[in-house]
Amino acid sequence: MLEENRKRVFYGEPLPRAETADGPPPSAKREAQSLEVHAARCLVERVDRVRQFPRFERALQTIIDRQEEWAHGMDLAGALAAIACLAVSTTRGRRESWQKLWTLETGKMWKALKEFPKRLQKMAEEVERVNASFFFSPAQFANAKTLEAEIARKRFNQLPGIMRVYAAALGAHVARVPRLHAISFPPPPRGPSRRLLYLSYTVRLLTGKYRDGQVAELLNAAATALDEKSQFDALTIAQARSRWKKKT
Repeated sequence: MLEENRKRVFYGEPLPRAETADGPPPSAKREAQSLEVHAARCLVERVDRVRQFPRFERALQTIIDRQEEWAHGMDLAGALAAIACLAVSTTRGRRESWQKLWTLETGKMWKALKEFPKRLQKMAEEVERVNASFFFSPAQFANAKTLEAEIARKRFNQLPGIMRVYAAALGAHVARVPRLHAISFPPPPRGPSRRLLYLSYTVRLLTGKYRDGQVAELLNAAATALDEKSQFDALTIAQARSRWKKKT
């Protein structure tokens, strides 16, 4: 009941669910969009990283050099690089990778951020005890007969309560972030990676052939540059395409 009351106080609505009759509430959509912005930034960083890897650039150029005549003059290297980065990425299945994304600019790891509300609660207790002491109460070190000192004394006495409210709000939001992530990035369907298939069919469209060997080299170079464990070969890509055709 206390947790539900906190949700109402801070958000004015229950936690969003991944599936509702009318879709997620507007505020949930906004916060999910914020996660999408962070994900886009992360993808840009990964593309920049692979484009600095000579092996990847060679593999990419091999495909670009085989573009059909209709695609000549089109700069598609960036798009292919982005698809390759997505195809080798295992972040969708690695919660710790998403947790790094969630904590961008906080200066904390996810575990530390989850524990931070409790730390704040303890710090509030410490501040409260110091405030209650004779020698270190706000009335002792903010004792000037000025309006500023009077305001400071009030704020210092209010600080433990403010910290507790902040800790409660932060704790409730930390608990809901994974659900917001689920709204924005639902689990992928079972079967061959859509990203792998998209890359394969895109290369065929651009070059007239599937070129599974060249695509596998591009993916393996990307995986090496990004420290991903994914590995590919021409047969794996062809089999993924075959399974997809049978499924559809």
